[in-house]
Amino acid sequence: MKSPFSCYFPFLRLMSLCIYLHSEIHDATKTGSSWQAVKKKVGKSNGHGSKHGSKVVSSKVDSTKDSKPEPQALLNVKDSNKDKRERSVALRFKFEELRLEHIQDLENDLMKYLREDLHTQLLSTDFKKQVDGIEMLQKELPSITKEIIEVLDILLKWFVLRICESNTSCLLKVLEFLPELFDTLRNENYTMNESEASILLPCLIEKSGHENEKVLEKMRELMKQMIYCYSASKTFPYIMEGLRSRNNRTRTVCGDLVGFLLDNHYVEITEQLKSLNTALDIVTYCSPDEAVEGMKILCQELETATNDPEGNLMDDLAKDADRIVCCLAYKVAITFDFSLMGESSRPCKYVLNTLMQIFQNKRLAHVVSERTLENLITKLLLWLLDERVPRMDNGSQLLKALNVLVLKILDTAERTLSFVILISLLKPQGDPSNESFATRSINFSELVVKCLIKLTKALENTIDDVNIDRILQSIHVYLEELGVEEIRRRAGTEERPFRMVKTLLYELVKLRGPAIKDNLSMVPIDMEPQPIILAYIDLNLQIRMLMPAGQTPSMPNNPMPTATTHSAECQIEGSTNKNDKIETFYYLLDRDQDSFDKTKKKGCSGLHVGELSDG
Repeated sequence: MKSPFSCYFPFLRLMSLCIYLHSEIHDATKTGSSWQAVKKKVGKSNGHGSKHGSKVVSSKVDSTKDSKPEPQALLNVKDSNKDKRERSVALRFKFEELRLEHIQDLENDLMKYLREDLHTQLLSTDFKKQVDGIEMLQKELPSITKEIIEVLDILLKWFVLRICESNTSCLLKVLEFLPELFDTLRNENYTMNESEASILLPCLIEKSGHENEKVLEKMRELMKQMIYCYSASKTFPYIMEGLRSRNNRTRTVCGDLVGFLLDNHYVEITEQLKSLNTALDIVTYCSPDEAVEGMKILCQELETATNDPEGNLMDDLAKDADRIVCCLAYKVAITFDFSLMGESSRPCKYVLNTLMQIFQNKRLAHVVSERTLENLITKLLLWLLDERVPRMDNGSQLLKALNVLVLKILDTAERTLSFVILISLLKPQGDPSNESFATRSINFSELVVKCLIKLTKALENTIDDVNIDRILQSIHVYLEELGVEEIRRRAGTEERPFRMVKTLLYELVKLRGPAIKDNLSMVPIDMEPQPIILAYIDLNLQIRMLMPAGQTPSMPNNPMPTATTHSAECQIEGSTNKNDKIETFYYLLDRDQDSFDKTKKKGCSGLHVGELSDG
C-alpha cells in the first residue's frame, strides 16, 4: 500500500539535491575547486544521484542542441587567391571559347567558393536550375557585393559559358543580372581589372551579333555599362577588334559603340585614334557620320607625312596608300547614299577631300593598284552622272568636287594604268535591250572618252612615262572583243568610244613611228587570223610614210561621216589594194583627228554631265 505522501517524494528529492548543490558550490568557491569536481560529486551522491546528475547535464546539452546554427554564407571567399588567378588569365582582345581543362577548373572553383545549394544549381545541366541559381545571387546581390568582387572572375567565366550556349531564357536571365551587378560595382566605386575584362568583353562583342533583337539590344546596353565599369580607353581596342568580325551584325553593333565612344569619351580615346589602322577601321565599318572622325585622322597623317623633311613618314604611308584608297572608294557610295536619304552631305565632302589630299601627292597616287584605281574611277564617274546629286544638300558643290577629283586622279595616278582602265571601261556594259541602262551606258562612255582625251592630248609630253606595250595590249583586247563584223558596223557611225581608241592608236604611232612595232611584246602577233590592231598600225605607218616630213593629214571642212565614208571603212579588212587601204584610212583618220583636235582646242578642264553633248 502506497504512502499518502508518496506523491511528494520527487519534490523532496529535488529539494534535497538543490540544497546539496548549493552547499557544494559554496564550498568550491571557498576552496577554488572546479565545476567539473562539483559535477563529479553530484553524480556520486545517494543511490539515485547518477540519474539526477545525468538529467541535469543532459537538459543543458539539449538546450544547446535546440538553438539554431548560424546559416552558411552564400559565398565563401576565405583564401580566394584572387591575385593568383588573375595572373593565370591570358589577356586577349579576340574571343576564344573555354577549353575543357578550363571548364573543369571553373567547376572546381565554383564548388570551392560557392555554397553547395548554389553551385549545385549553377553546375546543373538543367537550364531552369541555372536560372534559379542566378536568382539566388540576384536576391543576395546588394549584401554580398564585396564577396562577389573576390570571386568575380570565376562568376564571369560561368556567365561566358551561358552566353555561348543557345538557351534564350538562361541568356536573358544572365543579361538581366549582369547590368544589376555592374550597377552595384559602380556604386561600390569598383573598377574591373584587365583579367576580368578580358574574360567577358571579347565574348560579349563576338556574340553581340545575336539574331534575337531583344538579346541584341541588351548586349549593346551591357557593353556601354562595361565602358563605365572598366574604362573607355581600355574598352576601345576590344570594340575595334569587333569591327573586324565576319558577322555583319557584330560589325554594326561595334560601329555604333565606336560612335558612342566618340560622342561621349572622345578625350579618353584620343591617343588611340591616332593609329592609321584604327582610322581605317572606323572609316570602313562605322556609319558615315562616325567615319568622318576616321577621315580627319587620315588627313592629319597625310599632312604630317607631307611636311616631314626626311620623308620617312611618307615612306610608311606609301606602303598603306592602296589600302587607304580602297577603303575610301568603298565609302564613296555609302556616304552619297546616306546623303540621298536627306542626311547631311558632310561625310561626302570629307571622303572626296581625303581622296584629293592623297592624289595631290604623286608618290602616293602612283602606288595605287589597278584594281583599286578602276573601282574608284568607276564610282566617281557614276556619281558624276547621277541625276540625284544636284538635288542633294550642297549638290552643286559635290559635283564640282567630283569633277576636280577625277581630273586630279588623271593627272597624278600612274598613266599607264589610267589608259588601261579607261579603255576597258569603254566596253559595252549591261543589257543593251534595256533602254534606260543603254542610255546610262552611253553617257558613261562619253565621260570615259573625255578622260581619255585628256590623257591622249598630253601623250607628246608623257610618252616616256607610259608603258606603250601595255597600252597596245589593251587596244588589242578592245578591238578583238569588238570583232571584225562589229568594227565594220560601227565604221560609218558616230560611235565615239571606237573612234577614241583609233585616235589613241594614231597618236602612239605618230610619236613612235616604225619603232611602234617594237612595242608589240604583249600582243600575240602570230595568232590566226592576224590581230586587228596590226592592220591599223600598218595603215597609220603607210600614211606617215607618204606624208611630207613634219606634216599631218589635213582636216576636211566637213568631218561628218557620209555613205562613202561608211563604205570605205568597211573595206579595211577586205581590200587587197594598198592605195585603197591608205585612202580609206586617210579619210577616216581625218574625221577622227578633226573631232580630237576640236576637243583639244576647247580644252578638257571639266567633265561635267552638262558637257556630254559638246564636241
